[in-house]
Amino acid sequence: MGTAQIVATVLAGAVTVTAVVLAVRAVLTITSVIRLGQPAPERFAGKGARTKTGRG
Repeated sequence: MGTAQIVATVLAGAVTVTAVVLAVRAVLTITSVIRLGQPAPERFAGKGARTKTGRG
């Protein structure tokens, strides 16, 4: 294995690890934002009327 191939392999590994870390951080951030939400029990009230009118 030549020096250039070793350097390329190390750089590719570093880029891959960085990408995985950033993706995990993004997923954790999105998950934490979603968990801040509160349930809306009234959301499913009046299904028949909403279906009939197409609103809501």
